[in-house]
Amino acid sequence: MPTSDRNPLVLGSNLEQKEAHRTKYRDSDSKKYLKEIKAEYDKWHSDNIKLVGPTSLQNFLADENQVRRLYDSMPSN
Repeated sequence: MPTSDRNPLVLGSNLEQKEAHRTKYRDSDSKKYLKEIKAEYDKWHSDNIKLVGPTSLQNFLADENQVRRLYDSMPSN
């Protein structure tokens, strides 16, 4: 599989490979387990996509607040 066709998420890529394999994972137990794993993976992936990390503005404001707190906590002469 060319690198460009791979899913960037390793577990998702592994599941896709197992589901598409022509000879392995064809028995009923394997299909059942892959279906259960895929359902949990899809739930995790959906929740993970909704996460929003800090932005540069938030980091800037957090740094400014930390500096202000540090400055306010310093003893004055």
